[in-house]
Amino acid sequence: MTLPLKTAIVGMGPQGRRMLKAVQRLPAFALVGVADTRPDCLEKLELPAGCSRSPSAEELLDRHRDVSVVLVTTTAPSHAPLALLAIERGARYVLVEKPMACSVEECLRIEEAARAKGVRLCVNHSTRHDPLHDWIRKEIATGRWGAVRSVYVQRPGIGLGCVGGHSIDQINNLVGRPVETVTGWIDAPKRKNPRGDQFCDPGGLLILDYGGETRGIVVQNEDGAGPISIEINLQRARIRVDEKLGECQILERDQSVVQGPNQPAAYIAAPPPASLPVRQDLSLLLDLALRELVAESPCRCTAAVGRDVLQILTAGYLSARSGHLPVRPGDLTESQKRLTLAVT
Repeated sequence: MTLPLKTAIVGMGPQGRRMLKAVQRLPAFALVGVADTRPDCLEKLELPAGCSRSPSAEELLDRHRDVSVVLVTTTAPSHAPLALLAIERGARYVLVEKPMACSVEECLRIEEAARAKGVRLCVNHSTRHDPLHDWIRKEIATGRWGAVRSVYVQRPGIGLGCVGGHSIDQINNLVGRPVETVTGWIDAPKRKNPRGDQFCDPGGLLILDYGGETRGIVVQNEDGAGPISIEINLQRARIRVDEKLGECQILERDQSVVQGPNQPAAYIAAPPPASLPVRQDLSLLLDLALRELVAESPCRCTAAVGRDVLQILTAGYLSARSGHLPVRPGDLTESQKRLTLAVT
């Protein structure tokens, strides 16, 4: 690998502009061009010298045929065609924003294309890079708190596919094994989607059953007050994370105290290391995602991670349409894999 790597960004909305700053912070990347279909968006950008502006991804990749890295930061319906285009044109590293695509079938096509060309493909489920959540995941894996019994994640705003995708993957990452069944409720949209009339990504509730008495609950309240709240209940501890207040409370149950009629359970506060920030730093998460994209070490935000989220989301929609019957995301039929969700 010869550094810096020639890099292109497709989609210069809010996330694309954040990615632009991240690329400029990291010496491993050299930004050669950006693309967006909106002329006014392109004109307003402050770009480094020599960086081109293109009205389409096709023109961008025609201009820069030797580009190594392509970052896809558009809305979900264009993720699959743009990722496939980048792979076809010879990019060696492709990062796709979440959700990975709008259907499981699209996810599989992107994965297969990347595998056939030897392309490193990542999906930006950035919470996996968060230092505090990564520490919690590792501590759970040691077994010090026993098995996970439930993980509850509540977020306000739009929608189960957009913001709720973070919650789904957060629980997957903490539990560390595949979901067996999904039971879903999809809310009626509360207002016009700010990203356009073609999108319908309301809130809802998903119950993820991992088997072995371990469950996850995803609550996405489109008109909820928030803020984000996370609670992890284990056999020997309870963890609560409140990013708004900057608090992470860990209570470990004192195993030396045997609970009885006149003996309540006893708990010991066990805070995380003070060096771990509770509030997520989006700039840090983007930096870590980009570093991982071009690293030689195994990728944590793989295409399979993105596909798993789409399978769970699809199963949730199918469950809601079938009277809230549990659906197995790993056993979707071919027609169910082609179900296109109007997510953002």
